[in-house]
Amino acid sequence: MTLDAYMAQIVAVEATGERIGRQMVLAVDTSTDGAGTDAGDFTVVAYHIDNVGAALSPTSTDKSYIGEGESTVKTGTKRSFAITGNRLVGEPFQDFCLSHGIKYGVGSDVQRKYVYFDAGTLEGEQGTATITVTKDGAAGASDPTEVEITLNVNGTPESYSYVTPESDPNPNPNPDPDPEDG
Repeated sequence: MTLDAYMAQIVAVEATGERIGRQMVLAVDTSTDGAGTDAGDFTVVAYHIDNVGAALSPTSTDKSYIGEGESTVKTGTKRSFAITGNRLVGEPFQDFCLSHGIKYGVGSDVQRKYVYFDAGTLEGEQGTATITVTKDGAAGASDPTEVEITLNVNGTPESYSYVTPESDPNPNPNPDPDPEDG
């Protein structure tokens, strides 16, 4: 499902207050060539997914200064998503990630744009991530099959604000004011 279609159907989320996992939205460009430009057309990561595993890994270095003593300097932050769920054939995000070209692809063939944001504030981030698949159907004989897909973000993401698509107030550009006039 596209991001715009997903956002049109979810229940409104307050801009303040506590959050639950399903109120955080992750969508990925699953176009064949990875050249998608409109985030509204990205594929939402939601169906049969129980956790997008959004994580930040800050890096720092410790320094010791003569006049100040010990100090820690933050040098960066790495973003990743450890997506887990159960296999659902026909679900666009899973079908894309579990395709042969992505599971065994390398380099820029497995890099795609993404957006991640809060459904209430509509604020978040956008960037490019490398897709790796570690489980593509692991399960016992009678158990649901598991999928594990990791998105490792390349560089530092940019800020992002989701904008609801404008609906055309006049879908017919040349309305006939009097249909009986012919």
